[in-house]
Amino acid sequence: MANNNLQAAWNFISEPNLNPTKINITIYNKDKIDNSEYIFTSPFIFYGDAISGQTGSLIMDILGNPIWFRKLDSIYLQNADFRVQKYKGKPVLTMWEGCISGTQTKSP
Repeated sequence: MANNNLQAAWNFISEPNLNPTKINITIYNKDKIDNSEYIFTSPFIFYGDAISGQTGSLIMDILGNPIWFRKLDSIYLQNADFRVQKYKGKPVLTMWEGCISGTQTKSP
């Protein structure tokens, strides 16, 4: 099993069981930054690669600071297509969750 590198992950005193992956963001044109925008990501790893934190759905501010995180129940699950959609006229978070060929897809 791959090692979990917590130095490349966020750690929270208020919730020690959450360790989302740290994401580095490079901003090339700082004049065009909209600080009210968020980045949605659902990072996953390939089988045998080291894990940096936990996989799951992550919302970050424009600087890469975590706003919201939902970890997956198993390293053998992945998620994708994490975004905001509308359901009955209201915004909801949606994502796909399952196994992706070539990732941590041993039997859960």
